Amino acid sequence: MSILLNPAIRLMNRLRYPYKFLLISLVFLAPLSVLSYVVVQQVWTEIDDAKKARRGVKVLYDIDLLIYHAETFRDLKTLHHFRNTPELEARLKLITPNILDTLSQLSGQNHIIQSNQQLSDAFLSVISLWQKLISEGLTHQGSIEAQHSIYQAKVTELYRLKRAISQYFNVSVVCTACCD
Repeated sequence: MSILLNPAIRLMNRLRYPYKFLLISLVFLAPLSVLSYVVVQQVWTEIDDAKKARRGVKVLYDIDLLIYHAETFRDLKTLHHFRNTPELEARLKLITPNILDTLSQLSGQNHIIQSNQQLSDAFLSVISLWQKLISEGLTHQGSIEAQHSIYQAKVTELYRLKRAISQYFNVSVVCTACCD
């Protein structure tokens, strides 16, 4: 042990007090500087992750809004196929612009996820699917369950997209509906 400490003791005995303090300060400053650099890099990484998550929350908010409108549309449209009443027609006319507005908002946010080509393609595919669904509708099925199932498949695509986007942005999402 004295083999390691003897050179340091001799050096400290030769130096005057100002140089001793300077040497001790430099010896402790070097690891402190390295650790400070690592901590600052971690903080900047966390800030970047938080910014990414914030952008993701905005997209997820719009997808949640679209899911809400899509589920309402699904229910109204399913009933409308079997009971063509003026009340259902009026409610469908009220919900349709909400879906189209939300779809256009989401289309404008595609630039946020363009770095992931697969997710971007799925994003645009689901948006175009719903735009087509709103404009054209689906064929009439024989039973209300079958009609509901067809629209539900389209809603499920929105849930899958929501899950993929939440994973991409590393945002935890509570999914209460069936996503598989």
